[in-house]
Amino acid sequence: MKRFAIVLLVRHPSMDPKEISRELRLEAFSAGKVGDQRKTPKGTVLPGTWERSSWNHVFEYEGESKIFEEAERVLSRLASHKDFFARIINEGGYAEMYFQLPGDVNQGSSAKPSLLKVMAELGLHLGVEVFPHFRPASSSGKPVKVSRN
Repeated sequence: MKRFAIVLLVRHPSMDPKEISRELRLEAFSAGKVGDQRKTPKGTVLPGTWERSSWNHVFEYEGESKIFEEAERVLSRLASHKDFFARIINEGGYAEMYFQLPGDVNQGSSAKPSLLKVMAELGLHLGVEVFPHFRPASSSGKPVKVSRN
């Protein structure tokens, strides 16, 4: 079954994660304020404190959803917060939209230039995470070497 997640991540030198949730009208999946004890989303204490504030929200999908069609829906929801994203950037932070993909399912999608334009206008970074069970493209099962001349 096809499954993936779109994650909105915000990192900021000092902003309270509660303010990010309030401004974007999204509940944090995980969040930490600069100086606070680090914890996992389930509350397990981690060593150290947050060096900067961090906040994320996860949109999860299963079934026949198309990655970039769902990304367009997420971006249409975020577009009205352009000034807030600009403030994050101006204050030394950044926001990123990244895709979490399983490595054991073949799925793909194509981003339209209009989607990339909205991401650029919002100042969002684009990222991808692929999880275990990835198989190399070569028929031998050995990693494909790429020449970087």
